[in-house]
Amino acid sequence: MRPHHKQIVGLTDRVLVCASQSAAAVNNIALLSSAMVSLSADREAYGPEEAARWLAVSRFSRTILQLCQPIAVSAGRHMACATMIQRVIWLSHTAVPERERASLVQGPLAPDGLFGPRFSEVQQEYIDRAPLAASP
Repeated sequence: MRPHHKQIVGLTDRVLVCASQSAAAVNNIALLSSAMVSLSADREAYGPEEAARWLAVSRFSRTILQLCQPIAVSAGRHMACATMIQRVIWLSHTAVPERERASLVQGPLAPDGLFGPRFSEVQQEYIDRAPLAASP
C-alpha cells in the first residue's frame, strides 16, 4: 500500500470514529429530551405556574429532538463517505475489473466487512464463471 493511501485510510478511520461519537452523543441528547417531554406530559398534576413551566420545557425539548435528527443523519453520511473512500483505496490495489469494482464501491453498507455481502457475491460469480472459462 502506498504511504499516502495509509494516511488516507488512517484519516478515514478517524472520521468514522468521530462520526460514531457524534451520533452517540446526539442520541444521548435525544434520549434526555424525550424523557423531558414525557415528564412534562402530565401537566394536569401540577399547579398553573408549574404547568406553564413544564409546557415551556416540553417545547424546548421537542425543538432539541427536531435538531438532533439532522445531526444524526449527517454523522451517518460522514461514516458512509469514509467507508466508500476506504473501498476505493483498497480496490485500487486489486485487479478487479471496473464493472465489479463499481458494484463493490457502490454496494450497500453492512456491518460485516468493508464491502458487506457484495464481496461474497462477486467472489461466487467468479467461482461460477471459472469452469465456463476453462471449457473449450
